[in-house]
Formats: sequence, structure tokens, C-alpha cells
Amino acid sequence: MAGIAGFLSVQLFSCNQKEYSVARLKSHLISQVSDFESYLTDSMQTLLSHPAEPQQLVTVFKNLRIQYKKFEWAVEYYMPSIARFVNGAPLPEIEQPEVVVREPHGLQVMEELILEDTIDYAALKHETVLLKSNCISIKDNIEAGGFTQEQLYDAVKKQVFRMITLGITGFDAPAVKTGLSEAAVSLSALTAITPFLEGRSDLNKKINAAVGYLNNNPDFETFNRMVFIKEYANPITRTLTAQQQQAGIAPIRLQGLLKSDAATLFDEGVFDAYFQESDGTDPKLSEKIVLGKKLFYDNILSASRKRSCATCHNPGLYFTDGLAKNTALDANKTLQRNTPTLLNAALQTAMFYDLRSPSLEHQASDVISNKDEMHGDFELAIRQLSVDTAYLKLFGNAYQVKAVTKDNILSAIAAYIKSLTGLNSRFDAYMRGNNQAMNKEEIEGFNLFTGKAKCASCHFIPLFNGVVPPAFAKTESEVLGVPSTADGKNRDADSGRYRIINVAPYLHAFKTTTVRNTAATAPYMHNGVYKTLEEVIDFYDKGGGIGLGMKVDNQTLSDEPLNLTPKEKQLLIAFIHTLTDKAPQY
Repeated sequence: MAGIAGFLSVQLFSCNQKEYSVARLKSHLISQVSDFESYLTDSMQTLLSHPAEPQQLVTVFKNLRIQYKKFEWAVEYYMPSIARFVNGAPLPEIEQPEVVVREPHGLQVMEELILEDTIDYAALKHETVLLKSNCISIKDNIEAGGFTQEQLYDAVKKQVFRMITLGITGFDAPAVKTGLSEAAVSLSALTAITPFLEGRSDLNKKINAAVGYLNNNPDFETFNRMVFIKEYANPITRTLTAQQQQAGIAPIRLQGLLKSDAATLFDEGVFDAYFQESDGTDPKLSEKIVLGKKLFYDNILSASRKRSCATCHNPGLYFTDGLAKNTALDANKTLQRNTPTLLNAALQTAMFYDLRSPSLEHQASDVISNKDEMHGDFELAIRQLSVDTAYLKLFGNAYQVKAVTKDNILSAIAAYIKSLTGLNSRFDAYMRGNNQAMNKEEIEGFNLFTGKAKCASCHFIPLFNGVVPPAFAKTESEVLGVPSTADGKNRDADSGRYRIINVAPYLHAFKTTTVRNTAATAPYMHNGVYKTLEEVIDFYDKGGGIGLGMKVDNQTLSDEPLNLTPKEKQLLIAFIHTLTDKAPQY
């Protein structure tokens, strides 16, 4: 009996210790939020009560951002709906299906207001009032939070991922360029959280080394992001993952592109092309891929029996067609937009340039039915496939029934497209330990891509598309002011997402596509207007459509020139070539 009593006593003590730890963690976080709130009141609001010198405003604002970075990890992880009004992008957000336009608020909006030639003090004061009200909500959420070990491990890892994808790239503070100092504070804040994690490791030693590198290399434009990510940030998340495994804490189960057990963002297989499936371990997956491949190359799905999916998505051209725009079924006109690659197409959360399809299955249905593309008739195709013994066998193998259905046709095609996921470029090899896979110039190009050139502010690493890290749950679109012709005199007339959702922010907005494999998939942009990467980089360097002299009232791309030198442009192109996957053999 004494042994049982002792066991129960130890268990009760352990349980109480965990509860005490959670209580201490909550107290620590609430204290940090209160410090932020006090600084907001005592410094920013006091300064705004009288006309202030712009530089003084900038200094106080930078310190305010630093205060937020101390508890950002908790707000972003546990309260994303609040986080977007504290430090979200300064762009309207459209909520669906009601199509409600939510105006942006928070620190990034304040940054723009402070740096305007004429400061709108009333608008700034309004933003501080909203921030104070959000502080109350944050503290209430902290009090109610569970903070389980599974969540804490995931939250700390996601914060490191956020820091290397959104922090040091300048996404968070594009104008004041405080991403490096903020990253140092963000990481330092995690050392106060690690004692609450079960298991033991030298995690804080790794974090402190990363903070030291950031503090010793403070210049935004010359900072070596490749060295930092490979030698300092990745070791943190690897150590964290190992500690979690040693402690027997299972990875939290969240459905999404990024697998929850990922040790770094760059390891092989950490992105799941089948993330939308109810069961990613489908025992019939290989049979579905075989069937989908046959359907992909078969003309049977088109009305004319002269066109297949491969007509526009040629594997020899990295699943593009090499054209600005392909010919429509009516040979007297072209299709509306450029044909994108299907390589890694599964690694996004919405399809088409206007993001109108939520899945590859939906996309395939749209293309097959589209009168300009394939003009297929599913009922006719089903009747024809149902009398083909070879197809009946393939459908039977894949779906355990010989009946041919529209859902199974689309499921099989999607399964094949999902199999076209590479992430096996020289860049990937380098990030996974092959230090000979990239040369000095290509590494310099990466540092430009993620720094001065601001490419990674929209083409987020490591997918280099518009799927926003670290959740990788939403695909972004941008208004660039793409011209109709390469001379850049007139804006392209295509209204983009506006045709799908009739709200002003989406006028001429298009999906942020991947930079992976672009060296092999010219021409570029939604209309194929640019034939070379040099032309594309020049367009961005000049500041998009506005920089070319066009009127683009809702342009989301910064219209300020990047001031890239000819050498820097060539270094960028050299890096982009490292993102080309091994020649596909599909």
C-alpha cells in the first residue's frame, strides 16, 4: 500500500508541477503584454498627443515593435485572428463566403502612416486605440489557454520558422528594416519558454548562438541569410524536434502542407502534396497515379478527341507549353492566360491565377469542361471509358469497383499531378547538406532574393510561392501592374481575381506563383508578357506598373525602385537557376 501511495503522490506532484508551470507561463506572457500596453500608452500615445518629430516617432515605433516581438509567438500561434490586427500585412482582407472586406490595422499600418510625407496623426491615434483593445483580448485569451506540451513545442518551432521566412526577409517591417533586430528579440524571448518544455537539451545554447550572430551582423542588406539559416536557425529546430522525441511528446496533428514533425523547412518530404486527403496513406495511391497518368495523356476527355491535359502541360517543357498563351479550341483566339507548370502544383492551397479552385480535383474539372480548353462532356467520357476493358481494369485496381465515375476520373488525375512534386533542385541539395551543390555567386543570389531584392517578401521560402508560412494554409495574390506588352506602356486589361470576387482590392490581382523551375518555364507573368528572367527582374526593379509610369491605384507591390546593380541582377538569376528540379521523368 505504501508503494501505491508513494506512486500516487509522485503522480499528483507531477500533475501539480505541470499546472504550476502553465500558470507561471501565463503570468510571464501577461506581464509582457502589459509592458507592451504600457509602452504604447506612455510613449507612443503621449508622443502623438503633440506634433512630434518624424524621426522621434520612428524610434518609438521601432521600440514598440520590439516589445511585441517578445510575445509574438503566443499571439500568432494561439490567436491568429487577433494577430492579423496587431502585425498583419497592411492590406485589406476579404472574408468569404460573405465577401466582407476587412480593412487592415496594427503595426504594419502604423509603419506606413509614420513614413508618409504628411503624417496622419488622427489615423495613428486610432491605430493605438485599437492596439490597446487588442491587448485586453490577448490577455483574456492567455488566461483561457491550455498551453499543452504538444502545442508549446509546435508554437516554438513555428516561431523560428516565422522568423526565417517573414522576419529576416523584411516582410514584417519592409520600410524600417528592423527584421534582424526583431528576430534577435523574438529568439531571445524563446529562451524564457524553453524551461516549460519537457525533456532536456542544449536548446538555449543554440538559440543564444543564433541571437549572437544576428546582433553581430546587423546590416539588413549585407546579412548572410544562407549562413544564418543553415548554421544557426536549422540547428535550433532540429534540436527542438530531437528534444520533443526524447521527451515522448507526439507532434501535434494539424492538417496542412507542412508536416507537423518537420525538423526544418528544408528537409526532404516535409511538405505533403496529399494534405487535403482524408487519409494520406491511401493503399491504392499508386494505382490511382497509374490511372491518372493514362487519363492525363489521353484525348478521350476532350470533345474533339484531339486535346489532352498534356497538350498544354508538356512534360518535356516542365509541364508548360513554352507559349505566352496557348491556342483555344477555336483556333482564331488564344486562351486567356499563360500555362503554368504542374510541377509542385500540389504545394499550394488554391489553383489558377485567380485562385478560383480550392483543389486539383476542382481544377481538373474546370479545365476539362472549359469550352476553350477541352470542352469535355463527362457523361460521354464515362460511357466511352466504361466500354474500354483496359480502363475498366485500371479503375477496378484503383477504386475496387469497375464503375467509372466523374469523381474517380478527377481523383485519379489529381493523384497523378500530386505525384509531380519534386523539391529536388540544387538549392534543396545544398540546404540538406551538400555544400558543393551551390557556388558563391548563387549563394549571394539567395541572399539578395531574401534581402535587398525583396523577392522572398512574396515568394516565401522554401516553396518560393505565395503560400504564407509558417502555417502554409493560405495562398496570397498580388497586384503588380503587369503591362500588356513588354514595352510597359499600358497595363494588361485582365481583371484577375476581380472577375471571381467583385471587390476593389482584387482588381488585377493574381496568384503569387512559384519561382521554382522558372528558369525552365518561360515566358512569364499571367499573360506571358516577358520572355526572359532579365525582363522580369527589371520590372520588379523599377517598381512594377507604377514604376513604369502606369496608374495602378491598388498596386500591392512596392513602387519604390530596388536599385539593383547589373551584377546583382545576374546573381539573382544565377540563384533562380538553382531552383530547377532535376529533369522530370514522368
